[in-house]
Amino acid sequence: MDIKIYDNNDTNNRTKVFFAVDDRNIVDSVTVGNSAVPVRKGFQFYVDDYVANQIDKTELVLTGGYPQLRVREGEEIEIPTEEQEKQREIEELERKLKELRGETGEPENAE
Repeated sequence: MDIKIYDNNDTNNRTKVFFAVDDRNIVDSVTVGNSAVPVRKGFQFYVDDYVANQIDKTELVLTGGYPQLRVREGEEIEIPTEEQEKQREIEELERKLKELRGETGEPENAE
């Protein structure tokens, strides 16, 4: 099964994935994260966040020199339900709110 890949993160719910390849175009490492800066030859694109969290279940396939991401044989990508996605969003917003309020989640020392 092919996995949808994107050229950008314009919706902010995608994650950068970089597949580094050797001189024979064989993948020898994968870097996941929007802050990652590739320093080797390879292929970079964006995938949905839930795919990035399961990148070990995928493989990079070159067809005609164009990269495609596929689910490895015997593996299955779990697609979050709408409810799970909403819960993830709520948790992210709560984390950002705490950050803005200056709360660290650590107990304060009362002296």
